[in-house]
Amino acid sequence: MPSVLLDVNSVQRLMASKALVAVSGPDGEVVGYFAPAVSATEMARKYIGLPDPESVKRQDASGERTYTTAEVKEYLRTLEAKG
Repeated sequence: MPSVLLDVNSVQRLMASKALVAVSGPDGEVVGYFAPAVSATEMARKYIGLPDPESVKRQDASGERTYTTAEVKEYLRTLEAKG
């Protein structure tokens, strides 16, 4: 993957951001986006929507009944058939 070297000021500004940043050229046109480096766990939680591993452990330990995606889809199909 090619890389682009940035001046110190640009790096500091990007690193201070905790969210996605639009990167613009001198004319103000957006040329791309910068996503701050985060851990794989944080990235999965924030950008993919996966649950926090600690909350999964708590739920497992609680003994609460959970449902698979297939079970939920089947339940939704039965609701659609009724309605």
